[in-house]
Amino acid sequence: MPVQARRRPHTKSRHGCVRCKQKHVKCDEVRPTCGTCVRYEVPCAYPLSQPRGPAQGVDDASPETIAPCSTSNSTSPAPGPRLTGTGSLSPATTANHQPRSTLTLWEFELLHHWIINVADSFDISPGVHRAFRDHAVTAATRFDFFMHMILILSALHLALTNRPSSPRNTAS
Repeated sequence: MPVQARRRPHTKSRHGCVRCKQKHVKCDEVRPTCGTCVRYEVPCAYPLSQPRGPAQGVDDASPETIAPCSTSNSTSPAPGPRLTGTGSLSPATTANHQPRSTLTLWEFELLHHWIINVADSFDISPGVHRAFRDHAVTAATRFDFFMHMILILSALHLALTNRPSSPRNTAS
């Protein structure tokens, strides 16, 4: 009777990006862009919800389940009137990512605070201020995670400087 060779153990990529799942290759699951997508210079998107149950296949990941940050899971402190974006806030067109093109009034105030006050604090060397003021805002209009980072840093800056003129810091 022949001796059967033991299979080498390996870890499965259960939460990989959509592209790696479609290509049936191992995903290193690094976010926001996995190593495979970086190597091939292609957009990387992760499923919004992971498949439930062991019998579901990889083909279940459709464009509707891709995880662009939506306004429904926004981290803004309070709902407010929506401001539609101008040309600079129009959504980027990529295969699997459609960022939102509207901001609440509070998010717009935080973005303005970033441009006027917070970006100045990154003036480490020539050109850095401009990068944090202009290029960061451009990237934020294309990527929701970047917009959230700017909004969080602006809110933190407002909280630490305790600006009484902010409508969120005054009691009604």
